[in-house]
Amino acid sequence: YQLCKNCNSNAITTSLAMNSLALALQHKTLFSFSTDEERTIFGALTGGYHYLSATLTSTKKYIFWKFLEKPNSTATTWALVALRELCKIDSIDSNISKFYNETRQKCLDFILSSIPSEQATWKDEQIVCEAGAKYNKQKNYYSFMPALLPQLFSLGVSPFNYKIVNQIRRLTTTQDGWKINMYDQDKPCTFTFAMTISTIATWHSLVGNTLAVQLLTNKAPKINKIAKFLLGFP
Repeated sequence: YQLCKNCNSNAITTSLAMNSLALALQHKTLFSFSTDEERTIFGALTGGYHYLSATLTSTKKYIFWKFLEKPNSTATTWALVALRELCKIDSIDSNISKFYNETRQKCLDFILSSIPSEQATWKDEQIVCEAGAKYNKQKNYYSFMPALLPQLFSLGVSPFNYKIVNQIRRLTTTQDGWKINMYDQDKPCTFTFAMTISTIATWHSLVGNTLAVQLLTNKAPKINKIAKFLLGFP
C-alpha cells in the first residue's frame, strides 16, 4: 500500500493499512459490511500478508523488515503488529499464524539490538521518502523511536528490560530526548509531547507505582554490575 505516484510501496505503510483493516474485520458486526465488502477487505489483507512475507529479511541472528534498503525497527514493529491483528480474524489461514509465531522473537531481538544500552537517544529512523511532494519538495519523515515502546510491550517485550528502563530514564530526566534530531527544530513538537506522555504512562502502568520509582531512581545493585561484566547485560 502506498501512493505509487510519489513513492514506492513499503512495509511501513502496508502494515499500518493492514492494521486498520484487520481491526475493522475483527469488529465487522459494528460496520455492517456487505459480503462483497468483507471479501474485498479480506483479499487486501491477504495481499498485504504476501507482500510482508516476501519482503522479510533473515540473517543468522535476526529477522527484520527494511525501509530504503536499510534494516528498520519501525517497519519491523508495525509489521509485527499488523500480523498479530491479522491472526485474530476468524477463519484466517493457519500459515499466517505460523509465520507470525516463527518470526516474532527474532524480530523483537533485532529491534532490541537497535536500542542503546546506555541512557542515550534511540537513533531516529526514516519512515517516509516521498518525491514530488507539494512545491516540488522532497518529503522526508522520521520516527520518534520511544513511541514504539507501547507497541513493543504489546508484542511481548518486557518493560523491565534494562534498555527499556534506560529509555524511560532519558525521557523523564531531559526533554532533549523528546525531539527528532533529524529535524531542524530545537524544541519537540506538540505531537511528540503526546507520544512521550503516552509512552511513559504505559510503562508506568505496566511496572507499577513502587517499582517505577525504584527502577528510575535506584542505582544498579552490585549483582547487576557483575552480571553485566560477565554476560554483557544485567
